[in-house]
Amino acid sequence: MTFELTTKAFWDKMWSNTSAKKFDFKDKYYIYELEGMLKKILPENASFLEVGCAASGWLPYFYNNFGYEVWGIDYFLKGCFLAKKNLELNSAKGNIICGDIFEHPLKYEKFDVVFSSGLIEHFTKPDLVLEELISFLKPGGTLITLIPNLNGLNGLIARMTDKVSFVKHNIIDKAGLRYLYNSAKLQRVSVEYIGVYGIHGIGCGVNKHAKSFLLFMRDSANYCLTSIFKGLRLSCNFKFLSPMIVAIGEKGQ
Repeated sequence: MTFELTTKAFWDKMWSNTSAKKFDFKDKYYIYELEGMLKKILPENASFLEVGCAASGWLPYFYNNFGYEVWGIDYFLKGCFLAKKNLELNSAKGNIICGDIFEHPLKYEKFDVVFSSGLIEHFTKPDLVLEELISFLKPGGTLITLIPNLNGLNGLIARMTDKVSFVKHNIIDKAGLRYLYNSAKLQRVSVEYIGVYGIHGIGCGVNKHAKSFLLFMRDSANYCLTSIFKGLRLSCNFKFLSPMIVAIGEKGQ
């Protein structure tokens, strides 16, 4: 689409050195916080679609932790292959479709939950992307959108370490995400900062040695801080420290 900020060549470089893997979400505090929120509102035995599922760990997560029938769609062939392999490695089953959501490869109003993580901020017109996501929801279904919080610590680090990837983002803050959800006429809208510290991604603009070091630092910090905050049962969902912003809304009947 003409309003994309990225290209297939960008994602090809991003995923070129990525392998399928087993996921352990226990070292990510924002996922611990997110799960607490979602367990209160999401239905059981639901159908689940992740849009932008390249190399996804979310599909096996929702399969294993929520018991969902999971589907994923992405337009990048290698990303779809990695998503499929990740399902297998994490003892999960699901359906992966390689295609463009704007060409409607899926039926309308099919899913109980539609999810995206790190998707809409890669478009200059995120409202049009949300329209497509909502079209896949059943009436009364739930839309979940995760975006990186680039107005806090994450954004500061990204500007300094990976400007190539940073400029591929349309920076959306908490108020902006709420505006998008309200404009789409979603109901029971909740928008929150979530988690404490975490570099959301280490992109293709970082050289191999620097990337390895940054990944090590990120994972070590996430593990230590997650252990501390979970142990103390603290919640630190603040603008400066939180790595992510989550929006949850319900499609009208």
